[in-house]
Amino acid sequence: MKKLISVLVSGVLFTSLFTSYAIAQQANNISFSKLKTENNFSPQPLVQKPSETTDRVTKAKLKLMKANKKAAKAELKATTNFNKTFSNTDDLQWYVEDKIIMASFKSDKSERHSCVVYDKKGNWVYTILNYSEDKLPASIRADIHKQYKCYSISLVQEISQGDIHVIKVLLNDGSTIKNILVYENELIPYDD
Repeated sequence: MKKLISVLVSGVLFTSLFTSYAIAQQANNISFSKLKTENNFSPQPLVQKPSETTDRVTKAKLKLMKANKKAAKAELKATTNFNKTFSNTDDLQWYVEDKIIMASFKSDKSERHSCVVYDKKGNWVYTILNYSEDKLPASIRADIHKQYKCYSISLVQEISQGDIHVIKVLLNDGSTIKNILVYENELIPYDD
């Protein structure tokens, strides 16, 4: 009896294995084109190679992101430098061009706009401070009035670039305008 049961169980197992194998073979024989037409199924590869257009757009976006990152770093460097150098400013406006970053502002020295220019990496290039005669150092003011008695001071520009520090003074007598540079306490007339 035990032998009969084991033969029956073996036969059932063999039949179920054979049936499973046959069903699997039938499933493998169905073509993708048949599936596509019958079930609206369209197989796609798991990884698609990007097209040339997609590649170019991605590279352009990446390049733009890198440029924006550089510009942001430069602007941060420029504003940090500006804030360390100038504490009392009003009406601050920033301008960004291709090769420069410029801050225009009114300083505590004057009601006139002054500016600071930085390169495209945020490094300081030069500063021009505009102010009135009363903010000019007294010794320079006295020298100008002694040499140019009939002239009044219209504008003072203090220009700094690197280690060079120059003061440009615009003189006016009502009909004539003269320009003077003050460098190392020496008055140097020049034509504009």
